[in-house]
Amino acid sequence: MAANTANIVCADQALSLNYIRTALQRMEDSIIFSLIERAQYPTNSSVYEPDCGQLGKFKLHQLKSAGSNGCMGDWFIYQTECLHSQVRRYQHPTEKSFFMPLPEGYIGDSFGS
Repeated sequence: MAANTANIVCADQALSLNYIRTALQRMEDSIIFSLIERAQYPTNSSVYEPDCGQLGKFKLHQLKSAGSNGCMGDWFIYQTECLHSQVRRYQHPTEKSFFMPLPEGYIGDSFGS
């Protein structure tokens, strides 16, 4: 069973400390395994250097106004969040973006309607 899935028969079982302990241990194992898997890849430090000249002045200004230091990695995340914002991902109360402001959603209906 995956670390984030529940196989609960009744509500009492979900609130038992034994079940919660077991679920947290599975999540911990999953996180540690993911970190070990990720550690095999080297980092590309040039992606994280601030004020990336390859972005150009306009993109760099846009990224810095959203709260970044202007690195290429942030630009990738910012563009992904812009796309997600346009399809109204951040309308859901549990979804939070790293950067603000983002474009208004215009694809699909608003959440819950």
